[in-house]
Amino acid sequence: MTFTERNRPIVEEFRGNGGKVGGFFAGTPLLLLTTTGSRSGEPRTAPLAYQEDDHGRPVVFATNAGSDHDPLWYRNLVEDPRVTVEIGTSTYTATAIPAHGEDRDRLYDRMADASEAFAGYRERTARRFPVVVLYRVDERRENAIGAELARIHEDLRTALGDLLEVAAFGGGPTPTLLEQLRVRCLTVCGDLESHHGKEEGVFPRIERLYPALAPVLDELRRQHTVLAGMRAELESLCARADLDPEERRAEIERMTVAIDAHFADEERRLLPVLDVVDPAALRAPA
Repeated sequence: MTFTERNRPIVEEFRGNGGKVGGFFAGTPLLLLTTTGSRSGEPRTAPLAYQEDDHGRPVVFATNAGSDHDPLWYRNLVEDPRVTVEIGTSTYTATAIPAHGEDRDRLYDRMADASEAFAGYRERTARRFPVVVLYRVDERRENAIGAELARIHEDLRTALGDLLEVAAFGGGPTPTLLEQLRVRCLTVCGDLESHHGKEEGVFPRIERLYPALAPVLDELRRQHTVLAGMRAELESLCARADLDPEERRAEIERMTVAIDAHFADEERRLLPVLDVVDPAALRAPA
C-alpha cells in the first residue's frame, strides 16, 4: 500500500467531518498538508499532528514515526516551500520554512512534552527531526519584492528571446545585424549582472531571518557564479563577427535554456519566502 493510499481514508474523513477524525488521530490536533511532489509535480496530501508556535502559526514535525529517513512531504517542501494547509474547515496557502537552532529544539521539546509518541520517536533514531513552521500567505497583500522579482525575470526572458531572434539571421552577418546583436547582448548581460547583484544583497537578510534556508541560498549563489561565466561567454559570442550564425544561435539558445532554468528554480524556492517576509526586514542592514 502506498503512502497516498494509506492516508486517503484519513484525508476523506477529515474533509467530510469538519477537520475531525477518529482512530489513531482521535483527539490529536491534526492538519492536512498538501505539497507538490518533487518528482511527479503532482499534489501530495499528508495528515499531520501539529502544534502552534508562540505566534499562532502551525508547526509540523518531520519525524516519519522515528524512521531514519525524512518523510516524503518534507522532501517535497524543501524543493517547493509553497504548500496548502487545511485546519478544521479552513484552507489557505502557506510557506513552509524549517525552524533552526534553539527555536527548533524548543518547538520539538514542547511537542514531546505533550505527546509520548513524539518523545519516543527520538529513541528510535539518531536523525535530527526537521521542525517546520507554516507561515500563512496573506493573498490580499501583494508583496512588492516578490512581484518585482517575477517581473524582472519575465523582462529578462523577453530580452533573451529577442536576443535569440536576432541571432537567428541566415547568411552572412551584416554590420548592422552584428551591431544590433551586440547592443541587445550588452543590455541583457548588464541587466543580469544588476539583477543578481541586488539579489546577493538580499540573501544575507533572508538567511538571518531564516537560518535553515542557508543551503537553498548557497545553491542559488552557486548558480549565480555559473551564470556570471555564461554572461561573459554571451558577450564574447555576440562580439565575434567570424562565428557561423547557426553556431552562434545554438550557443545562445543553450545559455537561454540554462538561464531560464535558474529563474524557474529561484521562483520556486524564493518567491514563497518573499510572500511571507516583512519587506522592511529585507531593507534592514544585513
